[in-house]
Amino acid sequence: MTPLRRLTSTSLLVFLTLLGSISISFGQTDEKAQLGHLMYSAFQCSAFAGMSDNEKKQARLFEVGLRAGREFLDAVNKGQITDEAKSKVVPYAVMRLLRFTGPYPDLVEMSEFIKGLPKELEGPSADFVHGRIFQDATLSAYEMAKVADPSNVLSKGLMGKARTKSNAQTKYSTNNCALLK
Repeated sequence: MTPLRRLTSTSLLVFLTLLGSISISFGQTDEKAQLGHLMYSAFQCSAFAGMSDNEKKQARLFEVGLRAGREFLDAVNKGQITDEAKSKVVPYAVMRLLRFTGPYPDLVEMSEFIKGLPKELEGPSADFVHGRIFQDATLSAYEMAKVADPSNVLSKGLMGKARTKSNAQTKYSTNNCALLK
């Protein structure tokens, strides 16, 4: 084998090795960003289960959200999630509750939004921020399951509770809450 040919095959091997390690690194940051989505979804599903009077599912999903949220917020604090992964994967509802280091996304173009993604948590501790995210996810779930009744006649009393429970059960199913682990 000529020296030039050996250099080319060695260079190709080094390039492929580097490319593989870069994609593994991006995969890990995307995985960490996915935890933000899992946290928010699990908290919403926990609320749907609670409205459906299923305490076991509610407790299980709350625990899923708690574990995912702790790991996600730890990764955010350590800077382990890229701005690109945050913008693609983390729900906007979660992003709003993190401290922004730049302009807010609804006021600027997407390229500026990526530059202004949150670098750290908004609040005195990760648990505080976690609680705010739980509150937002739960309120969002209640709003989704609430009976849409402009006259507000059906949404009061026993009939309204039954319809809300039915809506929550439907949301639990359509959001694939049983699949969250």
